[in-house]
Amino acid sequence: MTPGPGTDTEQFGVYESDDFASINNTWSYCYFHGSENAFHPAGDNINNWIIEYSYFDTNWSSSAHHGEQFSIWGADNLTIRYNYFNGYAGTGLVMAGGDGVTEDNMQIYGNVFFNIGTTAGGGNGAFGTMDSAGTTHLTNWKIYNNTFINGDVRLSIPSGGSTSGWQIANNLFYNAATDTFNGTPSGTYDYNYASVSWNWPTGAHDQVASANPFVNLASGDYHLANDTDTWTTLPSPYNVDPDGVQRTSSRGAFQFGGLRPSTPTQLTGMVQ
Repeated sequence: MTPGPGTDTEQFGVYESDDFASINNTWSYCYFHGSENAFHPAGDNINNWIIEYSYFDTNWSSSAHHGEQFSIWGADNLTIRYNYFNGYAGTGLVMAGGDGVTEDNMQIYGNVFFNIGTTAGGGNGAFGTMDSAGTTHLTNWKIYNNTFINGDVRLSIPSGGSTSGWQIANNLFYNAATDTFNGTPSGTYDYNYASVSWNWPTGAHDQVASANPFVNLASGDYHLANDTDTWTTLPSPYNVDPDGVQRTSSRGAFQFGGLRPSTPTQLTGMVQ
């Protein structure tokens, strides 16, 4: 398969239809680049997928084939954690659709998103539905302890469907505005950190700060140089950061001040 829009044919990194049940699958340490959809789970028999420790470079989109990093149709209980996302092209980033279909319990935590909504337009946004006029039902989406750097992080809802039970907490937005398309998902929004304009519902414990909070933004070290205001405590599995450090206080993907794995020393190798 030739990656990219040159052929203008549907291209999926991972695709599963409703023909077969696909339950309890895990994808780890993958690299995705140049497809229309990195993941396209399409069916009610898709459940309990985990996508983790992977890098999503930008996808492609055209007028005939609308791109999303995740194009979800009917699947439930997807966990997207500890990944890096470099933008998206087309309709959106994590999008769900299908008339009359419910997509329940999407768990999106511990990820780093950068340049969101800046590649080929923001479309319907980072999270929500690709079918803004549809009758999809998006319920119990959890967006916790993610870091967003640069761009416009947009939420979208279906005008003929519904949203309920969304929980958006402990996220860090640096030079990343928030926005909505077609309305705001129904749920709770609190304990988030923002450096620029905030256009989602506010919470009593939100933090506004303009300083660069990272150890080395230019080199891609998104650990915290100083701690944020305290987080809202979450249970397992949300209380561990991508480095395996127990969360005790911080907003964003990484816990401040945690012990990190040390770089191995005195390594030897043999060339044959």
